[in-house]
Amino acid sequence: MGEGRKFHGAAVSIYLHDFGIPTPATRLYWAGSVQGAPKAGLDEVEFTLENLLAKLDVQVPRDYFQRECNRALYDQYCGVDRDIFEVSGSVASATISTVTAVSITQADGWFDLGRIEFTSGNLLGLEQTIATQVGTLLTFFMPFPEIPDAGSTFLFWPGCHKTIADCRDKFGSARVGAPLDWFRRFHGFPYMPEMDEIVG
Repeated sequence: MGEGRKFHGAAVSIYLHDFGIPTPATRLYWAGSVQGAPKAGLDEVEFTLENLLAKLDVQVPRDYFQRECNRALYDQYCGVDRDIFEVSGSVASATISTVTAVSITQADGWFDLGRIEFTSGNLLGLEQTIATQVGTLLTFFMPFPEIPDAGSTFLFWPGCHKTIADCRDKFGSARVGAPLDWFRRFHGFPYMPEMDEIVG
């Protein structure tokens, strides 16, 4: 059913008819919409339906008014090309929650809050968030399922502290656009006054 996506979002209403005496009545029983493409068999078509109440399952307010940026690093709104920052490495030694990597040349903190993905070894395919980077030592928020094999290879990417300084100095030159494109991409409110005992 190549054109099945045409049904996505179509409104569906189910009514109950009461043949009561003396006055028959019809009332709305369920309302929703079609989600995705239907599955077609030889003698039936299966639709996935979603209740209209699901539309209320949204973040309110849509944006948080906070000093930190609301964007997710490397997404379409942030605009940073992750491939530019991709670094390959290998495990020199490891524990259940740390990795000492071969040949990290970046300054301390460069990979804080970044991501790692193992490309070989016993943790092949595993992704994990980096808590901190000091020298060649990477520490992780969550322990690994098992200690990574020495010599395992991985790819890793730096993280962002969601500050205007990181947006401008660390990732600003990686965006294509006008010189102040980083400023238009930053989606926080860094100049909001901080709470203190007098006002709050």
